[in-house]
Amino acid sequence: MSIEVIGADLFYGSGQRKLHALRGVSLKVPNESSCGILGLSGCGKTTLLRSIGGFETLDDGDVIICDQMVTKEPPSKRGVGYVPQLGEVFAGLTVWRNIAIAVPEGMNKKEVLLEATLSSGLEPELLKRDSVQTLSGGQKRRVAIARLVASHASVWLLDEPFNGLDAPRRRELRKELKYLSQDRGATMLVVTHDQADIEGLDVDYLAIMNNGQIEQFGTRKEVLSRPSPAARKLL
Repeated sequence: MSIEVIGADLFYGSGQRKLHALRGVSLKVPNESSCGILGLSGCGKTTLLRSIGGFETLDDGDVIICDQMVTKEPPSKRGVGYVPQLGEVFAGLTVWRNIAIAVPEGMNKKEVLLEATLSSGLEPELLKRDSVQTLSGGQKRRVAIARLVASHASVWLLDEPFNGLDAPRRRELRKELKYLSQDRGATMLVVTHDQADIEGLDVDYLAIMNNGQIEQFGTRKEVLSRPSPAARKLL
């Protein structure tokens, strides 16, 4: 599914504490391609991702997914899968239930879970764990990714999916996400502050964000080979 954001504006708070989190943001990511959103902490990356997913409400502008206006639609109506920062899991659920909750109705849960578990690199025996609290940070991240795969969503939104992982695990997970998104024909947006993630994922497109705005957007090769003056400061 293609993703398009048109003139997105979003404010937090009110009065003197009013924060202009998104400032007229626009971008378009073609079907079955990948896009990295790169910028420093607090620049609006997560807000943009959550707005695309329907987890934040825009004050102005539109979100279009697969040529359908979804600006007013809830996340469940957008066909998106979302992995928040730190790969959050549901503490009150077993590992099995953490993944099974995303399986679409009418599908064989056991088959989907096994496939999602294996493809995300999560050890199958972990499905038997009664609690996710005993999992390591890396294992929790893989549970979140397995849930994403199990959802059969056409749009993947990942917020800092490699945070807190050591270098070998980061490299391994980058390769797996790149393969999985291509294998599933998903359109993938990945938020990160680390240029190494962008290069490791070999994304098709790259958006450089700063102060709630996109400083530059284009193919990854275009942006990295010919960065604008503003984008150059962030790379």
